[in-house]
Amino acid sequence: KAHVEAPVLGSMILASILLKTGGYGLLKVLSLSSVTLPPFMTSFILFMIFLASVLCFLQTDLKKFIAYSSITHMTIILALAISEYVHFRVGSIFLMISHGVLSNSLFFLVGLFSMESLSRLLYKQSNLMLTNPVLWFSAMMVLFLNAGTPPSVALV
Repeated sequence: KAHVEAPVLGSMILASILLKTGGYGLLKVLSLSSVTLPPFMTSFILFMIFLASVLCFLQTDLKKFIAYSSITHMTIILALAISEYVHFRVGSIFLMISHGVLSNSLFFLVGLFSMESLSRLLYKQSNLMLTNPVLWFSAMMVLFLNAGTPPSVALV
């Protein structure tokens, strides 16, 4: 809810700095402890990733879409961070960095969309490809990178 009600700059700061600070704190706490989580907790986290992904695709507000996408990414980071493997923890750091850059870009693009079409609703963006193809192309590139396609760091 904080992403949706905040102005675009506030959402960008929240996505880039505050969420990463929490992720870094989680990694520090997990590196200091030797507690392993029970298997049902891992299954619960994987279910939460699936649920957040489904909720993400049901959104019509672009800021809500990006917020649920952030929840999905941060839950994937949690799943990687609680792993006992060092490579997974390094992957969670890479994913945190890429999420910081990509979610910032997405919130910035939503700000541009809402200035262009005077709405954040997805169905009101249908003429964007015709009126501003450069903005549309950059949005598609950032969305594909956010989804974790191969040239992206988010492909973890």
